[in-house]
Amino acid sequence: FISQDIALALNNAIDTAAFSGSGSSGQPTGILNTTGVDDQSTAGADTTDLAAMVTAMEAALIANGAADGASYVFSPKAGNLAKLAAQVTSVSGLWDMPNNNVNGYNAVISGYLANASATVGKAVFGNFRQLVLCYFGSGIDILVDPYTLGDNANIKLHANRFVDLAVRQAGAFSICEDIAAS
Repeated sequence: FISQDIALALNNAIDTAAFSGSGSSGQPTGILNTTGVDDQSTAGADTTDLAAMVTAMEAALIANGAADGASYVFSPKAGNLAKLAAQVTSVSGLWDMPNNNVNGYNAVISGYLANASATVGKAVFGNFRQLVLCYFGSGIDILVDPYTLGDNANIKLHANRFVDLAVRQAGAFSICEDIAAS
């Protein structure tokens, strides 16, 4: 049970870093911070036309030859907005809920891609085969420290998983960091 919790916490950190890693202080550079990734965010304003955003994101990947096998990942807020958006007013939804796709591409909502704020979400469209994830070592290293907290009859656990990740082809991703309701 404890080892599963430790593994889950480390895996959550890796998944979060894959999207938003800063590239400093020991963090890898995530998709949102990679130079050369297509950015459909609007400077100083919120993106409210989701159908136009989806079309622009897909055009960027098609131009780079990376749309085959691509998927959408939405933050929770952006996912909710996408599920409510209509491609053509009163005709059909942007999100095909029975097939779980957006405009024919696989789509998921993930808490690992954090909302920009309570009312503004984010989206990543990309060919995730172009995100390289490398593990070093044999898995999770656990060090039991019986001394640091020994005065209180406690132990301290140190867990490490040595990982790096990188975007292999920046043109294989398109992002939007300011999706809001209209």
